[in-house]
Amino acid sequence: MTTQQRFMRRGITKFFFLKTIAATNNVPSRTELAATNATDLSGFISDVAGWSLANSPIDTPDMGSTLTTNIPGEDKADSSSLTFYEDQAVETFPAAVISACHVERDETGAEVDGMTVADAQELLDSWPDAEAKALFTAALVVNQTLRADLGKG
Repeated sequence: MTTQQRFMRRGITKFFFLKTIAATNNVPSRTELAATNATDLSGFISDVAGWSLANSPIDTPDMGSTLTTNIPGEDKADSSSLTFYEDQAVETFPAAVISACHVERDETGAEVDGMTVADAQELLDSWPDAEAKALFTAALVVNQTLRADLGKG
C-alpha cells in the first residue's frame, strides 16, 4: 500500500475555518479568506497529524504468467487530526464554529446575517451539556469532506 504524503513547509502555517468557498475544487480565493468569511484558527492549533491518502491496489493475476500485476484500487484517507490548545480554544472556538456554520436566508434565498458568535455562545451556555456537545459536533461534521482523485482527467 502506498501513501501520498502532503507537504507541510517549515515555518508559519495558517489554518482558517471558512463559511463558504465558491469554487467547486474547494480552493478559496483571497477575498474568501477575509475576516467576514474566515475564522483564523492558527493560534489555537498545537499539532497536525495524518492528512494523507493511501491506495490499496487490486491484484490482477494472469494465468499465462508468474507475475501478478495490479491495478489501482480503493483510496482511503488515513486518520487525521488537529490538536487544539484547550486553554485557548475551549471558551471561544466552539461558538465560532457554530456561528460560522449557521447560514440564514431570506425569503428570496439570499444569504443574510445569521447567528453571531455571542448567540452561539449563549446557546452553548444555556443548553444541557449533551445537547451543546451535539450542536458543536454537528457543526464540525458538516464541514468534513472526503476527496479522492479518480485519475485520468
